[in-house]
Amino acid sequence: MQGQFRQWELGILPDEEWGMWSRIICGGSNYGSAGDQAFWEDTKRDLIPTFTTWVESNCGLD
Repeated sequence: MQGQFRQWELGILPDEEWGMWSRIICGGSNYGSAGDQAFWEDTKRDLIPTFTTWVESNCGLD
């Protein structure tokens, strides 16, 4: 998912395709559940900061 984000960020992935990926990224997990919150906290340190910021800002994470 981070790869699609990066392609969109660089202007390679068209907005229409990014719209689909952004829905998958935000809808693919129940970020409100304790298990998914713990998984996100463990995983985000391995991701690029712009991607984690985007996910936290756009997928209902605080």
